[in-house]
Amino acid sequence: MLNKKRNLELWNIPYRRELGEWKIDFEEEFKIPFIDIFEKGVLSDTLIRNINKFISGIYTFKISLGRNNWAKIKLSSQHSLEDLHNSIQEAFDFDNDHMYAFFMDGKAWSNNKFTCSYDEEGPYVDEVKIGELNIYEKQDFLYIFDYGDDWRFNVKMFKIEEEDKITLLKPQIIEIKGKVDQYPDFDDEW
Repeated sequence: MLNKKRNLELWNIPYRRELGEWKIDFEEEFKIPFIDIFEKGVLSDTLIRNINKFISGIYTFKISLGRNNWAKIKLSSQHSLEDLHNSIQEAFDFDNDHMYAFFMDGKAWSNNKFTCSYDEEGPYVDEVKIGELNIYEKQDFLYIFDYGDDWRFNVKMFKIEEEDKITLLKPQIIEIKGKVDQYPDFDDEW
Protein backbone atom coordinates (compact mmCIF):
# COMPACT_ATOMS: atom_id res chain seq x y z
CA MET A 1 0.00 0.00 0.00
CA LEU A 2 2.66 2.51 1.00
CA ASN A 3 4.82 1.66 -2.01
CA LYS A 4 1.97 2.30 -4.43
CA LYS A 5 0.33 5.29 -2.76
CA ARG A 6 3.17 7.04 -0.94
CA ASN A 7 6.78 7.90 -1.64
CA LEU A 8 8.50 6.25 1.35
CA GLU A 9 10.83 9.20 1.91
CA LEU A 10 7.86 11.56 2.11
CA TRP A 11 5.66 9.64 4.56
CA ASN A 12 8.43 8.90 7.08
CA ILE A 13 7.91 12.03 9.18
CA PRO A 14 10.42 11.18 11.96
CA TYR A 15 13.08 10.68 9.29
CA ARG A 16 12.18 13.98 7.64
CA ARG A 17 12.40 15.76 11.01
CA GLU A 18 15.81 14.16 11.53
CA LEU A 19 16.87 15.75 8.26
CA GLY A 20 15.78 19.15 9.57
CA GLU A 21 12.26 19.43 8.18
CA TRP A 22 10.27 20.56 11.19
CA LYS A 23 7.53 22.41 9.34
CA ILE A 24 5.83 19.94 7.04
CA ASP A 25 2.56 20.86 5.32
CA PHE A 26 0.43 18.09 3.87
CA GLU A 27 -1.90 18.22 0.89
CA GLU A 28 -4.09 15.40 2.16
CA GLU A 29 -4.51 13.44 5.34
CA PHE A 30 -2.16 10.47 5.66
CA LYS A 31 -4.96 8.01 6.30
CA ILE A 32 -6.86 8.56 3.01
CA PRO A 33 -5.22 5.64 1.08
CA PHE A 34 -5.89 3.29 4.03
CA ILE A 35 -9.59 3.98 4.57
CA ASP A 36 -10.79 1.08 2.39
CA ILE A 37 -8.57 -1.42 4.24
CA PHE A 38 -9.81 -0.76 7.79
CA GLU A 39 -13.20 -0.75 9.48
CA LYS A 40 -14.99 2.58 9.59
CA GLY A 41 -13.68 4.85 12.35
CA VAL A 42 -10.58 2.80 13.20
CA LEU A 43 -8.13 5.22 11.58
CA SER A 44 -9.53 8.40 13.07
CA ASP A 45 -7.48 7.99 16.26
CA THR A 46 -4.45 6.17 14.93
CA LEU A 47 -2.98 7.92 11.90
CA ILE A 48 -3.28 11.52 13.02
CA ARG A 49 -1.13 14.22 11.48
CA ASN A 50 -0.02 17.36 13.22
CA ILE A 51 -1.49 20.29 11.37
CA ASN A 52 0.87 23.24 11.17
CA LYS A 53 -1.28 26.13 12.28
CA PHE A 54 -0.01 29.47 13.54
CA ILE A 55 -1.58 30.21 16.92
CA SER A 56 -1.55 33.93 17.72
CA GLY A 57 -1.39 35.04 21.31
CA ILE A 58 0.74 35.94 24.29
CA TYR A 59 2.56 32.90 25.63
CA THR A 60 3.63 32.67 29.27
CA PHE A 61 6.33 30.08 29.97
CA LYS A 62 7.50 28.84 33.36
CA ILE A 63 11.14 27.82 33.15
CA SER A 64 12.43 25.74 36.07
CA LEU A 65 15.88 24.68 37.15
CA GLY A 66 15.11 22.31 39.99
CA ARG A 67 12.29 23.08 42.43
CA ASN A 68 13.49 26.35 43.92
CA ASN A 69 14.69 28.22 40.85
CA TRP A 70 12.25 29.34 38.20
CA ALA A 71 11.17 32.26 36.08
CA LYS A 72 8.01 33.19 34.20
CA ILE A 73 8.50 34.80 30.82
CA LYS A 74 5.93 36.26 28.40
CA LEU A 75 6.48 36.30 24.66
CA SER A 76 4.34 37.09 21.66
CA SER A 77 3.52 34.38 19.16
CA GLN A 78 5.70 36.41 16.75
CA HIS A 79 8.83 35.99 18.89
CA SER A 80 11.27 33.18 18.12
CA LEU A 81 12.67 30.38 20.24
CA GLU A 82 15.90 32.39 20.14
CA ASP A 83 14.02 35.19 21.95
CA LEU A 84 12.93 32.66 24.58
CA HIS A 85 16.54 31.48 24.95
CA ASN A 86 17.79 35.06 25.41
CA SER A 87 15.08 35.73 28.00
CA ILE A 88 16.00 32.58 29.94
CA GLN A 89 19.65 33.65 29.92
CA GLU A 90 18.67 37.06 31.28
CA ALA A 91 16.29 35.68 33.91
CA PHE A 92 18.87 33.26 35.29
CA ASP A 93 21.73 35.76 34.89
CA PHE A 94 23.75 33.45 32.65
CA ASP A 95 26.43 34.69 30.25
CA ASN A 96 24.89 33.30 27.03
CA ASP A 97 28.28 31.91 26.07
CA HIS A 98 27.54 28.31 25.07
CA MET A 99 25.53 26.19 22.65
CA TYR A 100 21.96 25.23 23.48
CA ALA A 101 18.89 23.43 22.18
CA PHE A 102 15.19 23.02 22.88
CA PHE A 103 13.90 19.42 22.83
CA MET A 104 10.19 19.67 22.17
CA ASP A 105 9.38 16.12 23.30
CA GLY A 106 11.23 16.65 26.59
CA LYS A 107 13.84 14.00 25.75
CA ALA A 108 17.47 15.10 25.73
CA TRP A 109 19.24 14.62 22.41
CA SER A 110 16.13 13.50 20.54
CA ASN A 111 15.63 14.59 16.95
CA ASN A 112 12.56 16.65 17.90
CA LYS A 113 14.71 19.69 18.58
CA PHE A 114 15.60 23.24 17.65
CA THR A 115 19.26 24.16 18.04
CA CYS A 116 21.23 27.38 18.31
CA SER A 117 22.12 28.94 14.98
CA TYR A 118 25.82 28.04 15.27
CA ASP A 119 25.15 24.33 15.84
CA GLU A 120 25.91 21.94 12.96
CA GLU A 121 22.37 20.54 12.84
CA GLY A 122 19.08 22.38 12.53
CA PRO A 123 16.35 23.25 12.51
CA TYR A 124 17.44 26.43 14.24
CA VAL A 125 15.83 28.53 16.97
CA ASP A 126 15.91 31.70 14.90
CA GLU A 127 13.84 30.02 12.16
CA VAL A 128 10.73 29.26 14.21
CA LYS A 129 8.19 31.55 15.82
CA ILE A 130 6.52 30.61 19.09
CA GLY A 131 3.12 30.57 17.35
CA GLU A 132 4.36 27.90 14.91
CA LEU A 133 5.31 25.37 17.59
CA ASN A 134 1.83 23.86 18.01
CA ILE A 135 2.32 23.81 21.76
CA TYR A 136 -0.51 23.75 24.27
CA GLU A 137 -1.00 24.89 27.86
CA LYS A 138 0.73 22.69 30.45
CA GLN A 139 3.00 21.10 27.82
CA ASP A 140 6.58 20.55 29.00
CA PHE A 141 9.72 20.57 26.92
CA LEU A 142 13.44 20.63 27.66
CA TYR A 143 16.00 23.41 27.23
CA ILE A 144 19.65 22.38 27.52
CA PHE A 145 22.27 25.09 27.82
CA ASP A 146 26.04 24.48 27.72
CA TYR A 147 26.47 20.95 26.43
CA GLY A 148 29.56 20.50 28.64
CA ASP A 149 28.02 21.55 31.97
CA ASP A 150 24.62 20.29 30.79
CA TRP A 151 22.26 22.82 32.39
CA ARG A 152 18.78 21.28 31.98
CA PHE A 153 15.75 23.51 32.32
CA ASN A 154 12.16 22.34 32.24
CA VAL A 155 10.05 24.67 30.12
CA LYS A 156 6.30 24.57 30.76
CA MET A 157 3.81 26.30 28.48
CA PHE A 158 2.00 27.96 31.35
CA LYS A 159 -0.68 30.04 29.64
CA ILE A 160 -1.76 31.37 26.23
CA GLU A 161 -3.74 34.62 26.16
CA GLU A 162 -5.48 36.22 23.22
CA GLU A 163 -3.23 38.78 21.60
CA ASP A 164 -5.89 41.44 21.16
CA LYS A 165 -5.92 41.97 24.94
CA ILE A 166 -2.19 42.74 25.11
CA THR A 167 0.41 43.98 22.66
CA LEU A 168 3.86 42.62 23.48
CA LEU A 169 6.75 43.94 21.42
CA LYS A 170 9.59 42.63 23.61
CA PRO A 171 9.73 39.49 25.76
CA GLN A 172 9.02 40.19 29.43
CA ILE A 173 10.41 38.45 32.48
CA ILE A 174 7.44 38.71 34.83
CA GLU A 175 8.57 36.71 37.86
CA ILE A 176 11.77 35.13 39.19
CA LYS A 177 12.30 32.84 42.19
CA GLY A 178 15.70 31.68 43.42
CA LYS A 179 19.24 32.39 42.28
CA VAL A 180 21.65 30.17 40.35
CA ASP A 181 25.36 30.75 39.77
CA GLN A 182 26.42 29.68 36.30
CA TYR A 183 30.05 29.44 37.44
CA PRO A 184 29.81 28.84 41.23
CA ASP A 185 33.50 27.96 41.77
CA PHE A 186 34.97 30.36 39.23
CA ASP A 187 36.48 32.75 41.85
CA ASP A 188 38.06 29.85 43.76
CA GLU A 189 40.01 28.73 40.69
CA TRP A 190 41.76 32.08 40.22
